[in-house]
Amino acid sequence: MKVYISGPITNVDNFEEAFFKREKTLKSLGYLVANPVTFCKPLEERIRKNFNREPSYQEYMEVCINQLWECDAISMLDNWENSKGARIEHDLAVACGKSIIAVFGAKWYL
Repeated sequence: MKVYISGPITNVDNFEEAFFKREKTLKSLGYLVANPVTFCKPLEERIRKNFNREPSYQEYMEVCINQLWECDAISMLDNWENSKGARIEHDLAVACGKSIIAVFGAKWYL
């Protein structure tokens, strides 16, 4: 089962830490993981190289939604409700019948 990690990024200090920690936890439970911190790097490099700018919100979301389509489930990070993008990802996952995997400490729930 492949799990997409969703959570707040914009205006969040050290957001990478939360994503990589969740990735490590999910992998330890046997899941394949889609981590936006990782899979958005090629987008950032391409846009910087070709257009000398940062990717737009829409460009990030397009890549993220495409990755979410490829996943069987989604795992929401703390405070995801405060993120417009995470709310979109959550609602899309629910609408498509994807499982939501909650991780609390060393326990996980499907």
